[in-house]
Amino acid sequence: MAPSRPPRIAANIPWAQLWAVAGPNGPVVAEPAVPRAAAERSCHHLGVDDPIDERESAYELFQRGHDLLKKRHYAAAAIVLERASRVEPGKASILEALGRALYNSGQHDRSRETFAALLEVDPIAHYAHYALGQSLKQLGRTKEAR
Repeated sequence: MAPSRPPRIAANIPWAQLWAVAGPNGPVVAEPAVPRAAAERSCHHLGVDDPIDERESAYELFQRGHDLLKKRHYAAAAIVLERASRVEPGKASILEALGRALYNSGQHDRSRETFAALLEVDPIAHYAHYALGQSLKQLGRTKEAR
């Protein structure tokens, strides 16, 4: 008996509205994750495919992102922490966690930008100085890393 193929995902639904339900052989079903009204409040004009869920506070997003960091799911943590940063821009704890997630997921240029933004908020953040230098080093900019 030939293995069954997963059903096709509807092409007219934006990816921001899809949520894949995992089956034994990977994603098998895609269904709308948010109602149309919430999808209309999404951030497509910002170049982000992640709709803003007004029910989640910055603290809840930060906690979820921090838990993902602890589980070493760095790319997923970066997505959640970026949402938290949009809710609370300039919050030092969110920026530090976001910078760590970006660095550990290999996005060194974005982590450099995030740690530089953290140093604008908190110029004496010791870890931010260290991590900014490490990000610059990974980008091959050792003279700036000092």
